Amino acid sequence: MKVYGEFEAAPGKRYPLRVKEVAARADPVTQTYRVTLEMEQPKEITILPGMTGNVVAEEKLVSSSRIVVPAIAVFAYESGASHVWVIKPETMTVHRRKVSTGDLTGKDSVMIREGLKPGEKIAVSGVSQLQEGMKVRPFEQGEWQ
Repeated sequence: MKVYGEFEAAPGKRYPLRVKEVAARADPVTQTYRVTLEMEQPKEITILPGMTGNVVAEEKLVSSSRIVVPAIAVFAYESGASHVWVIKPETMTVHRRKVSTGDLTGKDSVMIREGLKPGEKIAVSGVSQLQEGMKVRPFEQGEWQ
């Protein structure tokens, strides 16, 4: 994903940004991740600390062989490694599995590089309350708001 900064002082111009840091854990209230971006000082305008701008993210189409999941389904466990709750279809129970995440793919999804197979079902709601082996049920059509 390419990320750019836009500023009122330079209408129509985009400046490349680099991801410097991504929080390992989501904010417990907003379930969002703090991201710190950095950029080179543009030559044509002066950007000072504290000035605001807009961040624009452009993504390429993701290959159908890649697995993309809602970001809220991924949680940090113990050492801070990313995990998801995989649902075992025979028993409808959840089992914690370590995954390797890739880029964010839009505002609320993340690519899974390793740890999930296509077609596996994962929990996407209430993940912070789930425990190993807990029985779950799928949402019915129209039940999820």
